[in-house]
Amino acid sequence: MRTNIKWLMNANEIEENKTLRNNILFYNAQNPYSQLEVPVRAEPIYETTSYSFKVANVIDYIIEPTKDKDLIVNLSGRGEKRFEWEPNLVNKLELIFNGE
Repeated sequence: MRTNIKWLMNANEIEENKTLRNNILFYNAQNPYSQLEVPVRAEPIYETTSYSFKVANVIDYIIEPTKDKDLIVNLSGRGEKRFEWEPNLVNKLELIFNGE
């Protein structure tokens, strides 16, 4: 099956932002009279490219319940991959895992 794969471009920035937010929230909980401003969450930035794989190698899949409806697919020997929403891929995965 050929589809578009998405990968995260700013993973380090998101991790640093998460750590900073947690530290500031902890500080604010300990010091109620000198509160610090909590930064907004860093939004993920994705890049896409084409990717091909055999549907027989799919262990399981999840449809992410967001407006983008990304598919998170666990491939045998490759790990978790994030794919763009594609109705043909979803239909084929549902046919394999749920039957007709």
